[in-house]
Amino acid sequence: MKTISTQGPATQQAGRPGGIRGRLIRTGAVLAFAAAAVGLTGGAAQAAPAPAGVGAANVCTLEVLSLTSRDLQETGGDEIKIKLAETKFGPWTFSVVPWERNASLNSPTKAFTGTIDVALREFDGVTYTTIDSFVTGYSLGVHDVVLDNSNTIYEMSYEIT
Repeated sequence: MKTISTQGPATQQAGRPGGIRGRLIRTGAVLAFAAAAVGLTGGAAQAAPAPAGVGAANVCTLEVLSLTSRDLQETGGDEIKIKLAETKFGPWTFSVVPWERNASLNSPTKAFTGTIDVALREFDGVTYTTIDSFVTGYSLGVHDVVLDNSNTIYEMSYEIT
């Protein structure tokens, strides 16, 4: 795509006049297009009605209902943390397979708008290893996801309200 320069007195391309006159013509066309896009009528601005579901962002809540170990990363057990956006929860120890935690998770919950990043991490005293992560949005209901890498497998059940 070529860029049209309006800085010179004799700039012309594709039949468009250059210089100040060309800028004014193009600016007028852009303003006319913008006015039509937002529905300017009779000199008063009227915003076009927003389609259903658009407008103020929905505030959602993600709550982790359960976490089940299917394959541990370490033979001595895993210390697992859950990260919802920038908030960390845990750690919880998983030392056998399968081991389901639900009430003992104390309901990790995070409110969000748009989307939220969810990560499952293994903690080794000073280092974190992300087992797996995903991004979810406003999808009401209970959902199940498998979080795994080459060393371990966990299943997470969460609800969005």
